[in-house]
Amino acid sequence: MGEYIFDPPEATIKAYLETVQDKPVHTTAPAVLPEFFVQLTRVGGVDELVTDKPMVTFYCWGPSRAQAARFAETIRAHLRGCRRLGGRPVYRIRTVGGPTFQPDSETKRDRYQFTLEFKVRGTSFAP
Repeated sequence: MGEYIFDPPEATIKAYLETVQDKPVHTTAPAVLPEFFVQLTRVGGVDELVTDKPMVTFYCWGPSRAQAARFAETIRAHLRGCRRLGGRPVYRIRTVGGPTFQPDSETKRDRYQFTLEFKVRGTSFAP
């Protein structure tokens, strides 16, 4: 059996979220903060022979605590329904940490965060 390579989860998840909802999605906080947006980053995870299991934290920003909480639940529901990322099968999505209120320390803006683990098939590597 050969080697497998894996798509960067930030890029494939960002692309997926942009197709299922209309709020901005970023991998870093933008200079000008929109009223609502999602920020995501890989925070860990391991790969196996043919699958990658990235853990990704999502920060869901909103104009109030209640709106940020609702936005986080909406984004999490979209993600739990994901079956393909970057054209590759998603075998499982597991909640590692549920939605938690984490206001931004610099801007004091309201946001909720949660962490999911994705089990995604890789692509066969042939040099």
